[in-house]
Amino acid sequence: MTGTPAWLTGPDRFNAFMIGSHALTHFLAHVLIWVTVDGLNRALPRSGPLIVAANHASALDAPLITGYLAPAIGRPVHWMVKEELMFEPLLGPIVRAYGSFGVHRRGADTEAFRTANAVLDAGLVLASHPEGTRSRDGVLLRARPGLARLAIRSGAPILPVGVLGLQHFLPRDTKIPRPFKRVTLRFGEPFKVEMLAEGERHEATEAATTEIMVRIGRLLPEPQWGAYAEAIRASIAAPGQ
Repeated sequence: MTGTPAWLTGPDRFNAFMIGSHALTHFLAHVLIWVTVDGLNRALPRSGPLIVAANHASALDAPLITGYLAPAIGRPVHWMVKEELMFEPLLGPIVRAYGSFGVHRRGADTEAFRTANAVLDAGLVLASHPEGTRSRDGVLLRARPGLARLAIRSGAPILPVGVLGLQHFLPRDTKIPRPFKRVTLRFGEPFKVEMLAEGERHEATEAATTEIMVRIGRLLPEPQWGAYAEAIRASIAAPGQ
C-alpha cells in the first residue's frame, strides 16, 4: 500500500456508493440468507475512535457487518483488508470506495500500521479481523497481535462482533454462494484494553490479543471457540461474568 488514502484527508461521511451498498446488503440479506442481528440496540459510540474486531470465516463478513453497523451508528467503517484486494479489477474499486486500505499479510506492514493509527487519531472507525485470514470451518484461529497494539496505543474502545453461519453461505474455497442459510450477527459490549508498564509491553500485547478474541468468542457458540476455548471458559467462569 502506498500513499495516504483520499478518504483520510477529507470529511468522514457516507458517499453515494456506501449508502447504496448498505441498502443492497439489507435487501440481499433478506432474499438470499436469513439474517438475525443482536446487540445493535445497545448504546454504541457515535463519535471518537472505535475499533471493530470480528471473527473471519467468509469473504462476506466485512460487507455484512458494515451494512448493518454503519447505518446504526451513522459512521463509515474503514476496514483493513488484504492488499491483494486493492488491485483486483472488480473488487479493488469497491473496496476503495468503502474507505478500506490494504495490509501485507506476510511480515510487518509499517505503512498500514501508520494508516491505521491515523484513522484512530482522526476519531474514525477502524475495523479488522484479528485472525488475519479466513477460518475454513468457522472455528477461531490464533490471532495476530497488530490490532491489540493499535488498541493499546490509541486507547480506543473495541466493539467485538461475532458472525455465525456465513461460512455456510460462501465457504472459503468457493466463489458460488449457497443461498437460504441462517446467519447471525452479534454485536457485543464495547470495552477497552489496558497498557501495562513499559517493560511489560509484550505481555500486555498478548493479554490484549487474548481479551479481544475472548470477547469475540463469547458471541459465538462453543463449537467455534477453537484456539481460545480454554480462555473463553475461564472468562465465563470468572466472578461477575
